[in-house]
Amino acid sequence: MPKPKTKAKRRSAESQASARGQILKTVDAARSERRFAPDSGAMSVLPIVASSAGALLLGAGVFGQFLRAIPHPYALHMLGVGVLLLLVGLAMGARSRPAIRVGDAGVGVERGDEQIERLGWNEIDAIRLASGVLSFSGSAKLVTIDLAENPGAAALALAEARRRLPVRVKDIDENVNAKGDVGELVVLEPFQAAGLRCKATDRLLSMERDARVCGLCGEVYHKDSVPDHCLSCDADLTS
Repeated sequence: MPKPKTKAKRRSAESQASARGQILKTVDAARSERRFAPDSGAMSVLPIVASSAGALLLGAGVFGQFLRAIPHPYALHMLGVGVLLLLVGLAMGARSRPAIRVGDAGVGVERGDEQIERLGWNEIDAIRLASGVLSFSGSAKLVTIDLAENPGAAALALAEARRRLPVRVKDIDENVNAKGDVGELVVLEPFQAAGLRCKATDRLLSMERDARVCGLCGEVYHKDSVPDHCLSCDADLTS
């Protein structure tokens, strides 16, 4: 009487699953990214200097015009220049560049109040480099990185895009130098897959353990419906 093939089939399935280990990952796989803070050079100090000088002149103008027995002859001038410098400082501060995130979760921009607007690698439809600005677009989102203001973030973002989405950057010939800025390493929380849908079958993923994630672009699949190649970045999920 022939032996049952259950164990043999189980071993075969396990070996096939382990063969996918390099790129295909479970949701508990370690993830990280690098945070690139805005440039702390002279340009970032100018808004503070302008606002401070404006406040001093405004205070001196108020004193000279309204608190002296005899108004100072230049009090109104100090008031006008003080208000102008305050407005310039506020405008320059509002235009300061936010921190940029680049890593396993894609590219992101900090929007204040600890909120990060992210664009996952699997969501990116186009990558462009023009007029010194590297832009990533997709899913009705746009993330831009100014090469002059944040060269480290731009260099890493382009390098990661070449590794993860080579088709999207095939028309970009220009290289970006990091100039020594490597950013701050940030460890990310585990991938949250529950509630998402399998890219291959549109099947709802109700449990985290059923999800498998492409380690390059972050696309998610049900463990029973993983294709040989990722449908978003064409990575070989069998290797």
